[in-house]
Amino acid sequence: MDVARLISLPVRIIIGSVCVISIPVCGMLSLVVHQKMLDAVNSRLPKEQQFAYAWWGPSKKQRFYSEYHRLYPSGLLVRKLCALGTGMVAAGVVLMIVVGFGLGQVLLLAVGGVIIMWLPYLSTYWQ
Repeated sequence: MDVARLISLPVRIIIGSVCVISIPVCGMLSLVVHQKMLDAVNSRLPKEQQFAYAWWGPSKKQRFYSEYHRLYPSGLLVRKLCALGTGMVAAGVVLMIVVGFGLGQVLLLAVGGVIIMWLPYLSTYWQ
């Protein structure tokens, strides 16, 4: 069933516009949260062990999240970061539904996006 055809065009435009606006807003807010995390971790590490602001590969991200979890076991900022990422994925899924993408494509974005957003948070507990 094509959900997009069940919704009138003006409503689809409004929903799509909200999604298009919310994706970069969540992205910018997640950048702010990540900077807060970086500042918090760097403030508690010796100068030679601090994380630089550039060149973030997968191994550096993993070390950073592990270090953050070690220093801040509650993980509040990581959960905020994951929630914002999940919000971006959710807005993308709604946008895809409203535009008329197929179920397989929507599920691929939904499942893949949530896994990618929550993997850094969950991987600190698997070590």
